[in-house]
Amino acid sequence: IVETQFINKEQPGQVMNKLRRLFSRARPETQELNILRGILTSIEKKL
Repeated sequence: IVETQFINKEQPGQVMNKLRRLFSRARPETQELNILRGILTSIEKKL
């Protein structure tokens, strides 16, 4: 995620906390799913 510049490795902040929550439960919130979509879009653009 850092390699794609989706988050800043110096200040991962709330995004990483939201991702941890996303992967720790079965029903993610809409905002958490949007973060995941953003990550995947960022990765896709870098490829």
